Amino acid sequence: MSIVLEGAEPPIRINGTAVVLRAVDEGIAVQLTAINVDSFEHLINLVMYNSEDPGRVEAELGESEIAQIVS
Repeated sequence: MSIVLEGAEPPIRINGTAVVLRAVDEGIAVQLTAINVDSFEHLINLVMYNSEDPGRVEAELGESEIAQIVS
């Protein structure tokens, strides 16, 4: 999986390995199975920036086993 954020110079890349869990007209759901630390930090910033409740995102990440996918 690769997400490219082209608004930055140079563009920010989020790279990882993922499995597609669901694909529908409204969007997709993926499960990350591996991601490096830099990409993970960019992904968390992207999710928190676009969240209506960044504190909840932070709390949920703190409760998860997210460290297992960071390689």
